[in-house]
Amino acid sequence: MPPLTPAAPALTFFAHLSVRVDAPYDLGEAPDGHRRLVPLTGGSFDGPEVRGTVLAAGADNQVLRTATLTELDARYVLAGPRPGAVSPSARPASSPWPPGPPGRCR
Repeated sequence: MPPLTPAAPALTFFAHLSVRVDAPYDLGEAPDGHRRLVPLTGGSFDGPEVRGTVLAAGADNQVLRTATLTELDARYVLAGPRPGAVSPSARPASSPWPPGPPGRCR
């Protein structure tokens, strides 16, 4: 039986985020790499159907796996024009570009 290949998800642009960060906390070595936590201190977001504020309530957890690969777990808290807030997260892997010191990712 051939392996199943999942269908690519349908993606829709949500918004551009401009996020301010504080200095990272160095959490040290772990079995899976060097860990850091970068506090998110605020910002804004703007998209085709929504805009608002990035609250100072999230963080970017990083695992520096190699000198050229960092795994991110970014968690944001977004407040828009309606009451309440949403808390999306993103888990990309990132390589520095242009090449530079470990952890300098865009």
